[in-house]
Amino acid sequence: MRVVLDMRGVTFCDSRGLGTLVILARAAARARAVLVLANLGDFLKRLLAVSGIGDHFVIREDGDGPEDPAAGTGQGTAP
Repeated sequence: MRVVLDMRGVTFCDSRGLGTLVILARAAARARAVLVLANLGDFLKRLLAVSGIGDHFVIREDGDGPEDPAAGTGQGTAP
């Protein structure tokens, strides 16, 4: 199972928001699901890269099909 968070329109995220994403990814993993971050804007892409946690998320770009299991850049596991 996959849980997809559509991040379209998110223009701000601080450490609390990053922590929440990590908590959600861990909860999904415990439920044998994968948290997918979809439609990230440039700000969130940079934030995940700079913080060093971006590789721990499955990231789906615009245009990736919802049924494409290979979509994403991360491993699908939370840090």
